[in-house]
Amino acid sequence: LAEVAGEGNKPSLAALRARLKDEDVAVRRAALKSFAQLSRRGGGAAVALVAGCLEDPHCWVREDAIKALARVARKGDRRAIAAVCERLEHQNLAVRQAAVAALPQ
Repeated sequence: LAEVAGEGNKPSLAALRARLKDEDVAVRRAALKSFAQLSRRGGGAAVALVAGCLEDPHCWVREDAIKALARVARKGDRRAIAAVCERLEHQNLAVRQAAVAALPQ
């Protein structure tokens, strides 16, 4: 997608943002992954948007959000680190594992 739309493509990012609230889990997951691919690393709005997905009702979306956060946040971003650290004690094992994997990034 990034090769076709180009990194930071505003219309594409806006369309993906809308899909992050879709009722279908698969749509939310795909939108989140694509949003992370298209977003420029370190963009505060992108980091905040992805961090908001950490509260998604579905654990797969929360797991994908951790991975996406590692991609969109700059290394050492305190907000991203704090958000990921909060998931280290999450009830879902996959979410905890994604948090552990994201921290070194």
